Amino acid sequence: LLRRMSTIAEREAETEAEHQAEIDREDARLRRQMMRVYESIDPEEMGDGFFLPGLQEFHRGIDFGVECSFYTTPRPLPSNVVVDDDDIAATTVTETPAAHPLRAIAKLLDSAPRGSTVRAFCHRLTDFIAIELLVHAGHDREVQVILSPSEESRNALNDFVTTTGLIGRNALLENVEIRLANLSGSACHSRHVSMHDKSVITDHHSSFGSYNTSCFARFGNWESLQVVPTTPTHRDRFDDLWNDLYSRPAERYYGYASGARVGPRRQRRREHRERMQQRQAVARLASRPSDG
Repeated sequence: LLRRMSTIAEREAETEAEHQAEIDREDARLRRQMMRVYESIDPEEMGDGFFLPGLQEFHRGIDFGVECSFYTTPRPLPSNVVVDDDDIAATTVTETPAAHPLRAIAKLLDSAPRGSTVRAFCHRLTDFIAIELLVHAGHDREVQVILSPSEESRNALNDFVTTTGLIGRNALLENVEIRLANLSGSACHSRHVSMHDKSVITDHHSSFGSYNTSCFARFGNWESLQVVPTTPTHRDRFDDLWNDLYSRPAERYYGYASGARVGPRRQRRREHRERMQQRQAVARLASRPSDG
């Protein structure tokens, strides 16, 4: 019976993996359209601190004192982007429904206190709008992301810096620290292990739900996101895993950091990580039984 149950579980996992692969292909098509949107932006329009015009207002209308539940349903995918359309970048922002989960995430990030730490679990990080919201929030906050490793997220981060140039690459590297979940190091040895958590944790509020920070989730799924007051458990759970992943910075595995200038804030993080490694090495030596 146990062998049969294990076989059924593996088959279900394979079916889900095949379904995810189909979604990832559709997500990549949408991401290519987003690249064309970003390539069409006049550099002079980036003066407000966002690459995509209109994104500074993306959180407007969201009030957690009034509503803490947000939903989205499948809707028509955008047609092929016309690069020479002057309004296409703004349209990409305004077509997102008013109570969409991604707008709630934007509100979470915008309302996080300056100088505080924003923590995020991401199963996929392929939506340029979500990436840019994190980059902007990291201008005056510490933004930490635990990301499930995938080719799709790697490609999206590389595509983001390709279309935003060295400025975008430096901003991503300086403002957002990403560490990759260690799937092979988990207690479950299935090849289908996944870091499937999707949440954003700030000092005041935390979000949980099915909503994934991917292009396809913004258009193609029934998704939900709930916002609740943050508790110490929310922060501690993230911090415990974050500290365990100190040796898995995304730039070590993904190419988006190539050629980028590491700024002073990121340099301080790197020095802190090296100190942590040294302390753990000393602790390991101290815990070894002495020969005598």
